[in-house]
Amino acid sequence: PDRTGAAPSAADRTAADRMPAEPATGARFGRACDAVGRLLTALSAARPLALTIDDLDQLDDDSAALLTVVLRRISAAPIGVVTTVRAPAHTRELLDRLADHADVVEVGLEALSGDELAQIIAPVLGTPVDPDLAREVHRRADGNPFFGTEIARSLRELQLVTVAGDRARLAVAPEEIRLTRHDALLRR
Repeated sequence: PDRTGAAPSAADRTAADRMPAEPATGARFGRACDAVGRLLTALSAARPLALTIDDLDQLDDDSAALLTVVLRRISAAPIGVVTTVRAPAHTRELLDRLADHADVVEVGLEALSGDELAQIIAPVLGTPVDPDLAREVHRRADGNPFFGTEIARSLRELQLVTVAGDRARLAVAPEEIRLTRHDALLRR
């Protein structure tokens, strides 16, 4: 079936039968490395390029190998690579391989404190945050500012936050809230 789920027509099957057999996996990998290398080199020809990779630790083995090969081939190009890593121990080997072909600078980021997260979610809620609300959002977000803002936004949209006086507060007890980070993200 094609991408729509429809079975190929007889003409399509005949045309497919005339196509050469798929080349060896190594040849496909080499062509992919060449294509990505050419693309990045072309993009960086006019001005430096920043390649961003979110969650480097989630790369599959083939993608990690492609990245390593391409960076080795284009090491003279003005390309910076910025990545995020959630599980540094898991990516230590990959980071070491990348360091063979590029300057690797690691910047460790710690979870935000409850007070720091309260400062970030206050604009989302439109008012300063009560310490109990800040503590609950911090607990659910593990100090991650992205998750914290999404959780705060969801709590507001679900009308689980109220403004009393000059502070945003939980409108219900924390144990009554059935909202995970995953749920908050899916609401977007």
